[in-house]
Order: sequence, then C-alpha cells, then structure tokens
Amino acid sequence: MTRIILLAGNGGAGTSTMVRATAEAAAAPGVSVRVIDAADPGLLPSAQLRELVSATIGSMAVQAGAERLIPQAWESLAGARHLAALDGIRRASIEDDLVVVDAGSLVSLRDLLNLPGVLLRLLDASLTPRTAMARTADGALFDALSEARLQVLHLGSLLGSSDTTVRLVARSTDDAIAQVATAAASAGLLGVAVDGVVLPRFPRRKDGAPDAVRRQAQRAESALRQTMAPVPVWRSFTRPRPAPKGCSVLDRLAVDTVLVPADEPTPAGGGFRWDLSMPPVLRDRVRVGVQAGSLVLETDGVHRWVELPSVLRRCSPVDWERTEAGIVTHWIPDAAVWPSGAREDGADV
Repeated sequence: MTRIILLAGNGGAGTSTMVRATAEAAAAPGVSVRVIDAADPGLLPSAQLRELVSATIGSMAVQAGAERLIPQAWESLAGARHLAALDGIRRASIEDDLVVVDAGSLVSLRDLLNLPGVLLRLLDASLTPRTAMARTADGALFDALSEARLQVLHLGSLLGSSDTTVRLVARSTDDAIAQVATAAASAGLLGVAVDGVVLPRFPRRKDGAPDAVRRQAQRAESALRQTMAPVPVWRSFTRPRPAPKGCSVLDRLAVDTVLVPADEPTPAGGGFRWDLSMPPVLRDRVRVGVQAGSLVLETDGVHRWVELPSVLRRCSPVDWERTEAGIVTHWIPDAAVWPSGAREDGADV
C-alpha cells in the first residue's frame, strides 16, 4: 500500500519546509516519492472526473431548466480545488510509494478531509426513484450519479486507510496550539489519524531567543503534549526533522486518534447505555445530536453520522456525558413503539 502523509499547520509555522524535508528524508533507491501541493492553481483533475462532474451536476441543472455545465467551467464550483487535490492524491497513490501532501492551512485541511463525506451525502440525497426514471440526451442521470458516488467512496476510503495520516505543524504559542488541537479533533472525527505534531521553529537560547519567549513556548509545548497525548510531539530546529528520533518518515506513528465505532448498547437503568470510544482531543471538543436514525457528532463545523443500532432506533435519547474513554449516551425505550411487555431493563419479554 502507498503511504500518504498530509501536512498542514498554522500560518508561518513552516508547513511547506516540513513537506520538503519529509520528501527528502524518504528519498532512497527504490522508493518513489510524490509531492502534491493542494493549493497549486495548476492542479487539475483527470478528464474522467471533469466529465463526471459535468454529467452529474450539469444533467441535474438541465432537469431544473438551467444551462448545461460544460466541463471547462467546473473550476468555479465550490470545493473544486480540493476535489482536484484528492484526485491527484488518488492517481499518485497508484504509482508511488509515498505521497506527501502540502494541505496548507488547518482550515484547508479540514475542508479537504470533509469533502468526500459532504459529496456522498449530497449524492445519496440525489439518488431517488425520480432521478432513476429521468433520462437525458446523453444517458441516464441515475447512472452518472451512481458512478460519481463510487468515485467519492473511493476517495473517502483512501483518506480513511490505515496508511493515510495527518501530520500537523504548529507554532509554539497558546493560540496556535488550540488551533492544532481543533484540527486534530476534526481529522479524528472524520476517521483520519494524526500521527504527530511538529514544532519546527521552537525558540532556543543559542539562537538568541529571550528567556520570556522560551518560557512561553515551553508552557505551550507542555499544554500541547497533554492535549494531544498519546500522539508524539517533537521539536525541529534549524535543520528540519520530519519524524521523531528513531523513527522513519514512512513509519505510521498514530495512536488512538480516531473515533472508534461503538459496540452494541447495554441495558442500564431501565433503558440503554451506548459507549463511543475516542481520544481526549476529540472527546473534549465534540458535540452530540440525533437525526434520522443516526447519532450526529460535530466539531469545528465537521459532522460525522454514526448509524444507530436497531434497538436504539426505538428509543429516545436522554442525555450524554464525557468520560475518560470517550462519550456515553443514555436512552429510554419509546413507549409508542415498544411492546407493552418490555421489562424495566429495556429487553423484550
């Protein structure tokens, strides 16, 4: 499998420098390395993807009475640049051993990782019996939407692969640390592991940094290590170090940084208890809701829909709480749909 590392960081933290250092450190005989700049204005998707976007969105526009969307106009669509970057990552993953992605800012990283899920929900909402019966001059709209869905699923599975991780680049200030922690939580919610945080410009006495600046940076680093534990945090000084000492760039360093799907609910207090395991960085920033048979988790504008077990679809949520292991939700049977002989522990008689 191809190793994919997405790097993103605070503005001016040194993300682009770390991208180059990572690629150079991995370069070796027999190892093929590709660097992709997600913000590169010259980055274009494959002709097949452009035609597919045109066929799906363009055909739907025609159905609504609008003009057809030509493939050349796709670049003006929201998210098109991120879609091009994802397509470039997909193509590079076929040919290379390591793909290093300069995702840019932390906000850009969030949007890049979030795009497949957003597109998938839009496509699922569009795949209706009405579109199945709709016919256009160049074929069935339903077929084009189905093909687009398959491609989006492939992009999402590529990001969610165990060989794909995010590496964050941070400045050693309190506000920058908070931003990095939020970005790590968003990635974990979307199922992409964070394998480390780099502090590439840590102030040192030998470089002339004032004592007050060094003390503040050390406090920020300590807070970062506590927030991100057990994710490794390492300093990288004048000479960029793309991985901690003793580790190869190709190593996967991530430890428990993603949402773990919950096991089956357990009877508790006349209802049910359902646990979701998650790391502290995600647990402390996530909000919880219920919508249409799914538990909805949200952080920093990113959503994750977790399908509810069948027994909880016949229950009503009571509350939820944070624990050391993650999030615990509590449910009570819905009297309107549960049989009258249900026992107090929530199980059928």
